[in-house]
Amino acid sequence: MKSRIKKTGMFLLALLLIARLTSAPVFAAEQKFKDVSPKSWFSGYVENLAKKNIIGGYPNGTFRPNNKVERQHVCAMVARAAGIDYKGKVANFPDVASDSEMSPFIAALQEKGIVKGYQNGNFGPKDAVKRGEAAIIITRAFNLKSAGKVSGWKDTAGHYAEDHIKTLASNGIIKGYTDGRFKPNASVSRAELAKMLTLAQAVATVQKAEASHDMDDIAEAQKLIIDVPEQKEKDALDARIHKLISGDLPDIYGKDFTSYTPNPDLWAVIDRTGVTPEMIAADKDEGKPAHGMWGFPDNVEYGQYDFVTIDFYTSSQPEFTYWSLINWYMDMDKYRRVNEYENIEDMYGYAGLQSVWGGETTAITSIWQSEADNGDILTPTCIYPSDASDQFDHEGSGTAMVINHNWQAKHWYRFVLRSYADENDTTTYVSSYVMDLETEEVTLIAIYDTHLPKSFMYNDGQFLENYSEESYFYHRDMYMTNFYARDVHSQEWLSLNTGKLIIGGIGDHQGSYRFSA
Repeated sequence: MKSRIKKTGMFLLALLLIARLTSAPVFAAEQKFKDVSPKSWFSGYVENLAKKNIIGGYPNGTFRPNNKVERQHVCAMVARAAGIDYKGKVANFPDVASDSEMSPFIAALQEKGIVKGYQNGNFGPKDAVKRGEAAIIITRAFNLKSAGKVSGWKDTAGHYAEDHIKTLASNGIIKGYTDGRFKPNASVSRAELAKMLTLAQAVATVQKAEASHDMDDIAEAQKLIIDVPEQKEKDALDARIHKLISGDLPDIYGKDFTSYTPNPDLWAVIDRTGVTPEMIAADKDEGKPAHGMWGFPDNVEYGQYDFVTIDFYTSSQPEFTYWSLINWYMDMDKYRRVNEYENIEDMYGYAGLQSVWGGETTAITSIWQSEADNGDILTPTCIYPSDASDQFDHEGSGTAMVINHNWQAKHWYRFVLRSYADENDTTTYVSSYVMDLETEEVTLIAIYDTHLPKSFMYNDGQFLENYSEESYFYHRDMYMTNFYARDVHSQEWLSLNTGKLIIGGIGDHQGSYRFSA
């Protein structure tokens, strides 16, 4: 969760003194426990929560992973893990002293209806928590929802915690035993609880992102997924984020485009009218692509966008012509400084559509200069969908994402590039899509999940290249409209129509462009 419970030095000292007298768990800046082997199944979960001061060890340096967990300690762990405010609260149970260390945690969960007392009015703070009870408490504290139907276990049918157990199971938070039982009435161990809380934290943020589609929520989910020790569990949660980004795109379109963008009357015809003879000659040179029609709408005031889109229409479709619809740039200066790398250039990318020999059409997005001196910037695990990736060795070291896409000439399309970054400025996600404006079908081309400093698109734009030796016979033109970019700082939509996006930087080929209202 976003909030992290931080303790002052005096509070830690007092807690340590109490722990020496009561044998309650204690916290340290770097927890390493004598009885938690790095090879144990629970090691990663325990260390993750200990690092966040959610759980602690004992004065003798042990964690006691197989010990039962008292109700009062479960309240403390859950309140910290879920970010529930407990300061200054007092529990209202006769067997919980108002000035006890655990009273605020119990009160916080009692106040939210997460825990209750017994029929005799007591809370039973030292009673051991059962596995079924832990499922109820965690489901309520993190407000978890079912992720789908699960069959359950033979000993959970009709159990008072059955629905909560199924909710956790559907999200991959809990599992049963090999004998087909869950044992809901068995006491939960400290190791088991550590795993449940680690996964519950991650799942809660994933579900929040699934509900909001907000880029900050997505980034927060990604950050907590990284803390999940088991790769299979991590992959399952990552898949939900990727599905979130790509699966519901039409709804995202509806929110972003109908609610926040203007309706520009300005449109541009991009063709070969006025192109210089030198440029046509360049088309004919063997091995040289045409520099084609080049330019970029450049917002000089901000220059950083988190969402860029262009609607386009191609009047012809000559073979081996490439329409680059959106170009982008990532400043690697901070990455170089933080990681002390010298041999990495700034990263460049483009995305568009291509027509190749034989009439095959593709959607493509590429990124190059994408490796540092140790080659750790982009790996296959950073690219989704992985079966669409292909390494290329021209234009520098990088990665090209190519998928078959049956786009046609004389047809309107919308091309979109989106980016997200986490709040810690360490990871940037870039995704590209193409949408058929007649059918509203959306195709995901690629998502780059890169561990890079926050760095959004610069100089977004459009160009044409023709690799055909006979390209000078073709009249390659394209119509574009609705060029939008959303400013990453203000979240304001900018467009050609508003005058906040301007066509600039077209160099020697200004004759390549003409505009009409």
